[in-house]
Amino acid sequence: MYAFNKYNLLSKKINILEIGIWEGLSSYFILHSLPNATLTCVDTWEGAEEHKTGDATTEDVLSNIEVSFDKNLSPFIDRLTKYKGTSFSFFNENPEKK
Repeated sequence: MYAFNKYNLLSKKINILEIGIWEGLSSYFILHSLPNATLTCVDTWEGAEEHKTGDATTEDVLSNIEVSFDKNLSPFIDRLTKYKGTSFSFFNENPEKK
């Protein structure tokens, strides 16, 4: 909150890009704290290499991560763009984004 206040972000209309979302808790914090912000979230929701064990329990947990993200961010759906894919594919498909 210190940085948000220092740069007067609470009242500004800003576009934010977040890469690597998981369950969306930082996304929730951003959208809850910055009421005029819009957020683009980029993630595969597949986990990292260490999550790909072939274990059925791990796969069940991973399959629920995106569901948790959708539920957590549902209050902000009007200010949220969700992109399911890698950051590499996001920037290839959206070269105007920085």
